[in-house]
Amino acid sequence: MTNPAAETKSIGLPADALVPCFLLSSGQFYLDTKLSAIYRDWQKTRHPDTDANSLNRRAVSSNQIPATMINLLDRESINSCKKRSPWTLGNEILYKMCSDNFTHETDEKIVAKVWLIGRSYAASVERRKNKDPNEESDNFYTSIIVNTLKECLLDQKLKELKSLPNLDTNTLRKTIETHYYLTNLLNNITDLNNRTFSSKYLHFHIPELFFIYDSRAAKAISRFKIKIPRNFFKSQFKCDNIYAQFSSKCFLLREQIEKDFGIQLTPRELDNLLLMRI
Repeated sequence: MTNPAAETKSIGLPADALVPCFLLSSGQFYLDTKLSAIYRDWQKTRHPDTDANSLNRRAVSSNQIPATMINLLDRESINSCKKRSPWTLGNEILYKMCSDNFTHETDEKIVAKVWLIGRSYAASVERRKNKDPNEESDNFYTSIIVNTLKECLLDQKLKELKSLPNLDTNTLRKTIETHYYLTNLLNNITDLNNRTFSSKYLHFHIPELFFIYDSRAAKAISRFKIKIPRNFFKSQFKCDNIYAQFSSKCFLLREQIEKDFGIQLTPRELDNLLLMRI
């Protein structure tokens, strides 16, 4: 996977476009044309090299993980990604904040989590396209963000995920659906996709299930040339195409590492490993 901005530009979409799609039972991602006016404009001018499913055909053409993938890894580097770093304590503070304040029923919980996670990871949601020049950032957090997260179904979705025993393909699908739900919510109030913020925000709430997405991790995972099996998911569902493919590849890489080295990595440890591979 390449830089997400480059990917969306390559098919004629803005770099920050939110791409609504379904993952078909065949393993292909299907762009939902009814949900995207941008898609209809692009559809009129597409050419053979940017066919709507061409990227997905390449992604699911084989269920084999290349041997070269493991050549990028060794036991020492895998064990290194499990060690503490100068960033560990800061992340532990954010994990504890979300664990102790898991839900979104009070203003202070919502503001603290959205503000501190966004600012810590340079993915602040206040950086938006549709910002009123006369509006103060404080009001955006205390009014718009608070009301949006109080009135949505995010707590229900997170509680359901937290009750699941482990990260299998069924759980992975639910994390991708939840990521799409949050991304879509934030898109409605910021006019940006917030793909990176959503993945990190959800990760700090359920760190054992959500893979951490950003442009550096996306660049690193692309080096492993992982191909998503054709029937990876059994039924279609709504998702953000780029995050769905990224999470699926992280899941497959994690499983391959466990199979070949007998080491199971958490999503955080896998993120450490990816950042070591850039």
